[in-house]
Amino acid sequence: MPRLTELRRWAATDQARQLFPAAPQDWTYTSTSRIDSSQANPYSYDNIARGTGGQDSLGVQQGWAVNMGTGEARGDVSRRTPLVVRLV
Repeated sequence: MPRLTELRRWAATDQARQLFPAAPQDWTYTSTSRIDSSQANPYSYDNIARGTGGQDSLGVQQGWAVNMGTGEARGDVSRRTPLVVRLV
């Protein structure tokens, strides 16, 4: 599957519509993973108890998708949502 930047670049071109006129112009999954890089205070007891010390965590339940009609991208799409997949 293409990465987020590749799919957004492809969605913004007229060449994509000319080469694949019957392709769905809807939300399409990308291979880019969602990373939550929110910062937390590592010295706060509540953060230590929850295990959030400010490290990046990989959101395995959510991913990035691109709307092929508009080029808009979202990083909060549930992996359970049925969307189009493009293979490269």
